[in-house]
Amino acid sequence: MPQTTVAKTGKSTLTEIAKSLGVSLATLKEANPQLERGRKFDLIYPEDIINIPGAKEETSEISDIATYAGLKGYSKYFQKGGQWYGNVAGNWKTFGSKEEAKQANISGISEEEEIPISTPPVEDIQTQISETESQIADLQAQQDALTQYGLTDTDQLTKDASGNYVPIGGDTYDTGNEDFNAFLKVAQDLLQRTLDSGQIVNPNVELSDELIQQFQDQVEIELSPYYKSQFQSVRDDLSTDLSYLSTQYKQAMEASQATFKQTLAAQRESEAERGTIFSGGRRTREQGLAEATQRSIEGLTTGLGYQAQKVGTQAERTVGSLNLGGITSPVYQPQGVSLLGEGQYTPLAGRQLWTPSTGITGTLEREQITAKQLRQAELEEAERKKRSLTFYS
Repeated sequence: MPQTTVAKTGKSTLTEIAKSLGVSLATLKEANPQLERGRKFDLIYPEDIINIPGAKEETSEISDIATYAGLKGYSKYFQKGGQWYGNVAGNWKTFGSKEEAKQANISGISEEEEIPISTPPVEDIQTQISETESQIADLQAQQDALTQYGLTDTDQLTKDASGNYVPIGGDTYDTGNEDFNAFLKVAQDLLQRTLDSGQIVNPNVELSDELIQQFQDQVEIELSPYYKSQFQSVRDDLSTDLSYLSTQYKQAMEASQATFKQTLAAQRESEAERGTIFSGGRRTREQGLAEATQRSIEGLTTGLGYQAQKVGTQAERTVGSLNLGGITSPVYQPQGVSLLGEGQYTPLAGRQLWTPSTGITGTLEREQITAKQLRQAELEEAERKKRSLTFYS
């Protein structure tokens, strides 16, 4: 593959050389791997050696070859498209081999001589680099503008007075919906009129601690009465339910005691009729009756505790532990069965029917907290809006 020194002044790039040779840039680069390292914008400098691959189209006329050779700076001989050419007295002729073309060189230029070439000024190279960098920066600016304004084509962009890319037609923004576009236009016009009037849009309005405290007091006045009534309603319902359970328990104990006495009396009468009133078996049978009755009493007591805990927990989950303080829970007395006399129930140590838990925040309590926070925020936001509408620069 022949080689030649690029001797073209001004801008020289691999792209230009590939175009003049009639080959692709990729083909030219593949034939010149030595030019890939450290190159910027495919620039070619004086004294670079370029490998010339076969062109896509062959040049048949010698005059075309002469023009081609002159443009490329060839002075003695070269190969193009598989054909060798030699310079004979200033004229280019075809030869069958490299040696023939070389021996036929009688142009008067020795093997060691080189045709003088002019070196492209450094300023030209720097100018080309600057222009290319500027083009890259401009392309990036266009891409950023497309992303910013939601556009898809650079034809939709123009430059404003500051040199920035903006949508054609000013600050308009196409939402893709005519109704939305019309609404957006009205909002933009309103905003512009507000700014033109000297008002500050969305100013940073600071509220004093005294004003915030006033809002908190106002919130308490507005909302506390309602929630206090709701809390009291739950407290009243709980007290009523506990009293009802306590009454039901007492009545059940009284009925159970009456049944026990009747059953014990009937059993003793039967023992007397059978003549076993003084037997050891009679004592065993009465003890069995007492134990069965005791289990029945314990069942009633357990049921009472379950029901009381259920209504108490429900109330506590509604209003919270703090809002149930001060409620007086009824005291109930479990009973023990005795066979003394006609049979009787003996009161045991009294117990609280229900004892509240601690640290539970009720649903109504959370609702109150949220409602107060929202109302506080509404008052503060209204104050900020009022100030922003009367805030002039």
